[in-house]
Amino acid sequence: MAYINEISPIKKLNIFHVFQPIINLSNDEIIGFEALIRSEEIPNPEVLFQKAKNEGLLYELDMLSIRLACETFKKECLQEEPSAFTLFINIFPSTLCHQHFYEEFIKIIEEVALDFQNIVIEINEKEKTNIYRLHKNIQQLKQVGFRIALDDLGKGNSIFNSIEIETHIAKIDRFYAMNLKTDSKKKLFIQSIMESFSANIFIVLEGIETEEDCHVAKQLGIHYGQGYYFGRPGSLKNFI
Repeated sequence: MAYINEISPIKKLNIFHVFQPIINLSNDEIIGFEALIRSEEIPNPEVLFQKAKNEGLLYELDMLSIRLACETFKKECLQEEPSAFTLFINIFPSTLCHQHFYEEFIKIIEEVALDFQNIVIEINEKEKTNIYRLHKNIQQLKQVGFRIALDDLGKGNSIFNSIEIETHIAKIDRFYAMNLKTDSKKKLFIQSIMESFSANIFIVLEGIETEEDCHVAKQLGIHYGQGYYFGRPGSLKNFI
Protein backbone atom coordinates (compact mmCIF):
# COMPACT_ATOMS: atom_id res chain seq x y z
CA MET A 1 0.00 0.00 0.00
CA ALA A 2 1.90 2.99 -1.28
CA TYR A 3 -0.10 5.43 0.84
CA ILE A 4 1.06 3.78 4.10
CA ASN A 5 4.62 4.78 4.94
CA GLU A 6 6.60 1.78 6.18
CA ILE A 7 7.70 3.68 9.30
CA SER A 8 4.24 5.08 10.03
CA PRO A 9 3.09 4.41 13.61
CA ILE A 10 -0.21 3.26 12.12
CA LYS A 11 1.58 0.15 10.86
CA LYS A 12 2.22 -0.83 14.47
CA LEU A 13 -1.44 -0.75 15.51
CA ASN A 14 -3.45 -3.96 15.63
CA ILE A 15 -6.41 -2.79 13.56
CA PHE A 16 -9.33 -5.04 12.64
CA HIS A 17 -13.02 -4.76 11.77
CA VAL A 18 -16.30 -5.99 13.12
CA PHE A 19 -19.60 -5.83 11.27
CA GLN A 20 -23.14 -4.86 12.23
CA PRO A 21 -26.12 -5.99 10.15
CA ILE A 22 -28.54 -3.60 8.48
CA ILE A 23 -32.06 -4.99 8.22
CA ASN A 24 -34.86 -4.49 5.72
CA LEU A 25 -37.74 -3.66 8.05
CA SER A 26 -40.35 -4.82 5.55
CA ASN A 27 -39.21 -8.45 5.67
CA ASP A 28 -36.61 -8.58 8.50
CA GLU A 29 -33.88 -9.78 6.14
CA ILE A 30 -30.24 -8.66 6.23
CA ILE A 31 -29.43 -6.38 3.29
CA GLY A 32 -25.87 -5.52 4.27
CA PHE A 33 -23.28 -4.82 6.94
CA GLU A 34 -21.52 -1.74 8.23
CA ALA A 35 -17.79 -2.23 8.78
CA LEU A 36 -16.62 -0.79 12.11
CA ILE A 37 -12.94 -0.28 12.88
CA ARG A 38 -11.41 -1.55 16.12
CA SER A 39 -7.93 -1.34 17.65
CA GLU A 40 -6.57 -3.19 20.67
CA GLU A 41 -4.26 -0.28 21.51
CA ILE A 42 -6.94 2.43 21.23
CA PRO A 43 -10.38 0.85 21.81
CA ASN A 44 -12.42 4.00 21.13
CA PRO A 45 -12.60 4.58 17.33
CA GLU A 46 -13.23 8.32 17.75
CA VAL A 47 -10.10 8.65 19.88
CA LEU A 48 -8.18 6.56 17.36
CA PHE A 49 -9.12 8.78 14.41
CA GLN A 50 -8.62 11.99 16.40
CA LYS A 51 -5.12 10.84 17.35
CA ALA A 52 -4.38 10.09 13.68
CA LYS A 53 -5.73 13.53 12.70
CA ASN A 54 -3.58 15.26 15.31
CA GLU A 55 -0.50 13.49 13.95
CA GLY A 56 -1.35 14.23 10.31
CA LEU A 57 -2.12 10.58 9.60
CA LEU A 58 -5.90 10.61 9.14
CA TYR A 59 -5.74 9.84 5.41
CA GLU A 60 -3.30 6.98 6.02
CA LEU A 61 -5.49 5.46 8.71
CA ASP A 62 -8.69 5.88 6.71
CA MET A 63 -7.22 4.20 3.63
CA LEU A 64 -5.79 1.35 5.72
CA SER A 65 -9.20 0.91 7.35
CA ILE A 66 -10.91 0.80 3.95
CA ARG A 67 -8.58 -1.92 2.66
CA LEU A 68 -8.85 -4.05 5.78
CA ALA A 69 -12.64 -3.68 5.87
CA CYS A 70 -12.93 -4.86 2.25
CA GLU A 71 -10.51 -7.74 2.74
CA THR A 72 -12.22 -8.93 5.92
CA PHE A 73 -15.66 -8.66 4.33
CA LYS A 74 -14.57 -10.73 1.34
CA LYS A 75 -12.87 -13.35 3.52
CA GLU A 76 -15.67 -13.73 6.07
CA CYS A 77 -18.44 -14.05 3.52
CA LEU A 78 -17.21 -17.67 3.34
CA GLN A 79 -19.32 -19.68 0.92
CA GLU A 80 -21.77 -16.85 0.37
CA GLU A 81 -21.35 -14.70 -2.71
CA PRO A 82 -20.17 -11.27 -1.42
CA SER A 83 -22.49 -9.57 -3.89
CA ALA A 84 -25.44 -11.00 -1.92
CA PHE A 85 -24.78 -8.32 0.71
CA THR A 86 -23.99 -4.63 0.66
CA LEU A 87 -20.87 -3.39 2.43
CA PHE A 88 -21.21 -0.02 4.16
CA ILE A 89 -17.84 1.74 4.59
CA ASN A 90 -17.27 4.93 6.58
CA ILE A 91 -14.99 7.42 4.81
CA PHE A 92 -14.02 10.87 6.06
CA PRO A 93 -14.88 13.82 3.78
CA SER A 94 -11.23 14.93 3.87
CA THR A 95 -10.22 11.48 2.60
CA LEU A 96 -12.74 11.72 -0.24
CA CYS A 97 -11.21 15.08 -1.16
CA HIS A 98 -7.61 13.83 -1.14
CA GLN A 99 -5.93 14.11 -4.53
CA HIS A 100 -4.97 10.43 -4.64
CA PHE A 101 -8.11 8.96 -3.06
CA TYR A 102 -10.07 8.00 -6.17
CA GLU A 103 -7.33 6.02 -7.90
CA GLU A 104 -6.22 4.33 -4.67
CA PHE A 105 -9.78 3.48 -3.65
CA ILE A 106 -10.57 1.97 -7.05
CA LYS A 107 -7.36 -0.05 -6.88
CA ILE A 108 -8.34 -1.49 -3.49
CA ILE A 109 -11.81 -2.52 -4.64
CA GLU A 110 -10.45 -4.13 -7.81
CA GLU A 111 -7.67 -6.00 -5.96
CA VAL A 112 -10.10 -7.34 -3.37
CA ALA A 113 -12.52 -8.17 -6.23
CA LEU A 114 -15.68 -6.53 -4.90
CA ASP A 115 -18.42 -5.01 -7.04
CA PHE A 116 -18.66 -1.22 -7.04
CA GLN A 117 -22.46 -1.49 -7.01
CA ASN A 118 -22.43 -3.43 -3.72
CA ILE A 119 -20.54 -0.80 -1.75
CA VAL A 120 -22.13 2.11 0.09
CA ILE A 121 -19.82 4.95 1.07
CA GLU A 122 -20.96 6.48 4.35
CA ILE A 123 -19.99 10.13 4.72
CA ASN A 124 -19.82 11.46 8.23
CA GLU A 125 -21.28 14.95 8.30
CA LYS A 126 -19.33 16.27 11.29
CA GLU A 127 -16.00 16.89 9.57
CA LYS A 128 -15.53 20.21 7.78
CA THR A 129 -13.96 20.14 4.32
CA ASN A 130 -14.02 21.70 0.86
CA ILE A 131 -17.69 21.17 0.03
CA TYR A 132 -17.29 21.91 -3.69
CA ARG A 133 -14.49 19.38 -4.12
CA LEU A 134 -16.40 16.87 -2.01
CA HIS A 135 -19.46 17.22 -4.23
CA LYS A 136 -17.35 16.82 -7.38
CA ASN A 137 -15.60 13.69 -6.09
CA ILE A 138 -18.86 12.13 -4.92
CA GLN A 139 -20.29 12.56 -8.41
CA GLN A 140 -17.25 10.77 -9.83
CA LEU A 141 -17.77 7.83 -7.47
CA LYS A 142 -21.47 7.63 -8.28
CA GLN A 143 -20.75 7.54 -12.01
CA VAL A 144 -18.86 4.24 -11.68
CA GLY A 145 -21.53 2.61 -9.51
CA PHE A 146 -20.80 3.33 -5.86
CA ARG A 147 -23.73 4.34 -3.67
CA ILE A 148 -23.59 7.20 -1.19
CA ALA A 149 -25.06 7.44 2.30
CA LEU A 150 -25.23 10.51 4.51
CA ASP A 151 -24.42 9.36 8.03
CA ASP A 152 -25.58 10.58 11.47
CA LEU A 153 -28.35 12.87 10.24
CA GLY A 154 -29.65 15.00 13.07
CA LYS A 155 -26.38 14.93 15.03
CA GLY A 156 -24.92 18.42 15.27
CA ASN A 157 -24.43 20.80 12.37
CA SER A 158 -24.46 19.39 8.87
CA ILE A 159 -21.81 20.26 6.31
CA PHE A 160 -24.34 19.50 3.60
CA ASN A 161 -26.65 22.44 4.22
CA SER A 162 -24.84 24.72 1.77
CA ILE A 163 -24.97 22.45 -1.26
CA GLU A 164 -27.26 19.73 -2.50
CA ILE A 165 -25.65 16.30 -2.63
CA GLU A 166 -27.71 13.62 -4.29
CA THR A 167 -27.58 10.54 -2.12
CA HIS A 168 -28.95 7.02 -2.22
CA ILE A 169 -29.30 6.41 1.52
CA ALA A 170 -29.81 8.63 4.57
CA LYS A 171 -28.88 7.30 8.02
CA ILE A 172 -30.59 8.93 11.00
CA ASP A 173 -28.48 9.19 14.16
CA ARG A 174 -29.07 6.62 16.90
CA PHE A 175 -30.27 9.34 19.31
CA TYR A 176 -33.63 9.36 17.53
CA ALA A 177 -34.18 5.63 18.01
CA MET A 178 -33.87 5.77 21.80
CA ASN A 179 -37.30 5.67 23.46
CA LEU A 180 -38.88 6.27 20.08
CA LYS A 181 -42.11 4.64 21.19
CA THR A 182 -42.81 7.36 23.77
CA ASP A 183 -41.05 10.42 22.30
CA SER A 184 -43.36 12.33 19.96
CA LYS A 185 -40.68 14.93 19.11
CA LYS A 186 -38.37 12.24 17.78
CA LYS A 187 -41.19 10.80 15.69
CA LEU A 188 -41.86 14.24 14.20
CA PHE A 189 -38.17 14.76 13.45
CA ILE A 190 -37.92 11.40 11.68
CA GLN A 191 -41.02 12.20 9.65
CA SER A 192 -39.55 15.57 8.65
CA ILE A 193 -36.31 13.89 7.56
CA MET A 194 -38.22 11.39 5.46
CA GLU A 195 -40.29 14.14 3.86
CA SER A 196 -37.17 16.15 3.03
CA PHE A 197 -35.79 13.37 0.82
CA SER A 198 -37.30 12.08 -2.39
CA ALA A 199 -39.24 8.82 -2.37
CA ASN A 200 -36.37 6.87 -3.93
CA ILE A 201 -33.97 7.61 -1.05
CA PHE A 202 -33.73 4.78 1.47
CA ILE A 203 -33.82 5.74 5.15
CA VAL A 204 -31.86 3.85 7.82
CA LEU A 205 -32.57 4.37 11.53
CA GLU A 206 -29.50 3.55 13.59
CA GLY A 207 -29.46 2.52 17.25
CA ILE A 208 -32.65 0.45 17.42
CA GLU A 209 -32.38 -1.53 20.65
CA THR A 210 -35.91 -2.72 21.54
CA GLU A 211 -38.79 -4.50 19.86
CA GLU A 212 -41.09 -1.57 20.68
CA ASP A 213 -38.86 1.00 18.98
CA CYS A 214 -38.45 -1.32 15.99
CA HIS A 215 -42.23 -1.57 15.72
CA VAL A 216 -42.59 2.23 15.72
CA ALA A 217 -39.86 2.54 13.09
CA LYS A 218 -41.84 0.19 10.86
CA GLN A 219 -45.02 2.20 11.47
CA LEU A 220 -43.20 5.38 10.43
CA GLY A 221 -42.26 3.74 7.13
CA ILE A 222 -38.52 3.59 7.71
CA HIS A 223 -36.91 1.26 5.20
CA TYR A 224 -33.91 -0.14 7.07
CA GLY A 225 -32.90 -0.60 10.71
CA GLN A 226 -29.60 -1.02 12.50
CA GLY A 227 -28.80 -1.53 16.18
CA TYR A 228 -28.34 -3.98 19.04
CA TYR A 229 -31.88 -5.28 18.60
CA PHE A 230 -30.78 -6.90 15.34
CA GLY A 231 -27.22 -7.74 16.34
CA ARG A 232 -24.17 -6.38 18.10
CA PRO A 233 -21.04 -5.71 16.03
CA GLY A 234 -19.06 -8.87 15.51
CA SER A 235 -17.73 -11.33 12.96
CA LEU A 236 -19.72 -11.87 9.78
CA LYS A 237 -19.68 -15.56 10.69
CA ASN A 238 -22.16 -14.75 13.46
CA PHE A 239 -24.72 -13.53 10.94
CA ILE A 240 -24.22 -15.47 7.72
